[in-house]
Amino acid sequence: MKPKKPYWIERMNAARRAWATLRPGDRPAGRRPTAGSFSFWTKRQVVPGVQWKAHVQALSAFWAEKDWNIRVRLYLYDREVAALESLAEGDDYRMRWCVSFDVLAAANHLEGQDCAWALPEFSFEATDEEVFEQLAAYSHRIDLLWRFAGGNDLAAFRKLAVSVMRNTDSFGSFTTGAGMICAAWAYGEPELAARLLEAYEAQGEAKLQDRAYDVLPNLRANLYAEYGRLRDMMGM
Repeated sequence: MKPKKPYWIERMNAARRAWATLRPGDRPAGRRPTAGSFSFWTKRQVVPGVQWKAHVQALSAFWAEKDWNIRVRLYLYDREVAALESLAEGDDYRMRWCVSFDVLAAANHLEGQDCAWALPEFSFEATDEEVFEQLAAYSHRIDLLWRFAGGNDLAAFRKLAVSVMRNTDSFGSFTTGAGMICAAWAYGEPELAARLLEAYEAQGEAKLQDRAYDVLPNLRANLYAEYGRLRDMMGM
């Protein structure tokens, strides 16, 4: 029998304490326990207007061989890129992430292990020490990623973002968004931006062929308008 919400609250609180011990430079940025999972966020500023967040998520799902697993993703935020994305989408400005990726996949890629990765899994009876071990491994991988990028300054932030955008599948990013295109353009990578725009347009065309999106009658017009604004931004 699966445990109920109090179990996940207790697990979440223990995991948050462990993460705070492992990553004293990060700051809490939200938490959410549910009846079958938990997640929490931490954040770190790079420079004013630029930050990254870690999303630690525990899931109890049918695909897990054991009872539950933990995944960590990083989300990169840049105020300049968010402003470009708002213009591209014809929307009011709001701070939003431009690039996200799976920490385990990204670390594996940097270590030359471009292969399917397995999330760390636990039984419901796992000790806090067992969970701490895996969180420590994730924290080590995050440090590895920033060492690869050259530190935790703006240049490193942009280097890591560009590396993800050049290797979306290997970094566990998968879906191309307008934020990625704007980031590539803002970071002086016009050829990469053009390639990402081509992929983004292909994703949009696949949506238009999917009857599930028929409930959005303005989707085609909105997508084509967005493509046009992105092309105008890039002088295409």
